[in-house]
Amino acid sequence: MIRLVRVVFALVIVAAVGLLLGLVYGWVIAPVEYRDVDPADLAREYRDEYVRLVAASYVLDRDDAFARQRLAALGYGLDDVAAITEEAIRRREPLAPALAAMSYDLGLKRPDFAAWLPTATVSPTPTPSPTASASPTPRPSATATPSPEPTGTVPSTATPSTTPSPTPTATPSTTPSPTPTATPSTTPSPTPTATPLPANTPAPTATPLPPSPAPPPPTATPAAGADFTVTVTRMFSLQENGGCDGMNVLFLRVVDANGNPLDGIIVRVRWDGGQEEVVTGSKGPGRAEFPLYGAYWARVVRDVSGRAYTSEETRRVDSVNPDYADLIQGGYCLDEADCRERDAARQLCYGHYSWEVEFRRSW
Repeated sequence: MIRLVRVVFALVIVAAVGLLLGLVYGWVIAPVEYRDVDPADLAREYRDEYVRLVAASYVLDRDDAFARQRLAALGYGLDDVAAITEEAIRRREPLAPALAAMSYDLGLKRPDFAAWLPTATVSPTPTPSPTASASPTPRPSATATPSPEPTGTVPSTATPSTTPSPTPTATPSTTPSPTPTATPSTTPSPTPTATPLPANTPAPTATPLPPSPAPPPPTATPAAGADFTVTVTRMFSLQENGGCDGMNVLFLRVVDANGNPLDGIIVRVRWDGGQEEVVTGSKGPGRAEFPLYGAYWARVVRDVSGRAYTSEETRRVDSVNPDYADLIQGGYCLDEADCRERDAARQLCYGHYSWEVEFRRSW
């Protein structure tokens, strides 16, 4: 019996030593090497990582056919690529823009992917330049030239002979020095009220025009006698939005005829293929917000009690491809030529533009 136990114990020891030697040989001395393995044979996590690498390569060469060929070798379809892209966007991975670009170009034209299209960093230098070049200084200088002299010359056409007779003796004392005003007297035909107009108009018109040379398009479709009109439709400037890594939000505000905020107003935001409604007061008095992933339009439809309203609809507010006029006004580019050049080089803030809209009740 003792001999039998010794034999069994010896066999166990030999088996354990043999197993250990086999593991050392297989893992250390001569490990298995996989060569020429198809991508489809990889584990799921490595296949997903392979898709990320395909996307990183795609944004460099933009070869749709090659990207499809690589994905087909994995056995992956567009649904699998979409799932990986969604996860990358949710986790804000560094390769999320590359995955979004590949998915978008391969046919997944989804607004949430469009918002993550890769962008080149725009240096903040363009912002000061538009404000400097497009400052409204020319308007005040133009209004400053028509000083009180024209008012003295226009009402009295025979200024040289009748200057002593009119009661305002103070004005003639100032007019003799700028005697060059005799030249306008030689031009009676252009006497149309072109000269008096600047004297009367500077006060109302000079101040409300701070925007740059290309103002944005007018607000959209006017509805005659509507309960609510669109009084503000404005894209945030580059600084307001936090640069090209900033927001993509529609900030809505609804006020009464006196400018007081109105809560409980339902605003419908629509896009090609869908619509959604938000209620004012959810983001502050009279305010609501809506995330932007492309082109949208908004209008007031009713209040929380169910009362329906008529309303103007905003013009297109776009977080991916806004109009050049809005880009110029916001300081994203200097002029239309600069916008086109930056657009071609993908140096704009695709997917990262925010807008402000105000609806005002007409009664």
